[in-house]
Amino acid sequence: MNPLLPESRMKTFLFLFLSALCLCGAALYNGYPLVYADTSTYIESGFTLEAPFDRPIFYGLFIRVFSLNGISLWTVLLAQALIFASVFFLCIKSFTRTKMPAQMTFVLLLILSLFTGLSWVSSHLLPDMFTPVCLMCMILLVFAPGLQKGWIIFLYIALLFCTACHISHVVINILFAAALLIVAFFRKRRGRALPLKYIHLAGVFIISFGAVLTM
Repeated sequence: MNPLLPESRMKTFLFLFLSALCLCGAALYNGYPLVYADTSTYIESGFTLEAPFDRPIFYGLFIRVFSLNGISLWTVLLAQALIFASVFFLCIKSFTRTKMPAQMTFVLLLILSLFTGLSWVSSHLLPDMFTPVCLMCMILLVFAPGLQKGWIIFLYIALLFCTACHISHVVINILFAAALLIVAFFRKRRGRALPLKYIHLAGVFIISFGAVLTM
């Protein structure tokens, strides 16, 4: 066993935690997680266990669980930021040649949080933050080389959960996967095959349709 492995994991988690704090920058500046008119509906659904007529209950349940049954909404914000940072880290690790993916994740998310609206979106108690997570999960499952089994399971769970949090995610996922199939078909006809993992592409369709049942 590599004795540096635990230290390496600890360093990775530290940078992911710092990345999550960057994503929460707007909330930290505000002094409290940002809320919107829909936030109260999600909170109510999680604590009354009644699904609203126009949205799924899963984000409300997420709020209830990660607020520790209502103790603090800060932990909810941190949890969703960690999910985003973890999937973003996997993208950096899978699609770049850097030997320091955790550090690069922190630097990129710091820059994006400072100079784009990313922190503003991620600091809201809304499931909108999970839309890019769905897309990154699908890209990783279909294209990323050499993913370990544990990460694949994590990505499928994250994809199912994030899809179940918002009705529009089902449509987005299916259209994205269908677009990949169309592009792959035409590239194959031209002799330039797209390196798709069709078994995971099928998994994306199944997860997306399966998420409808959770609603």
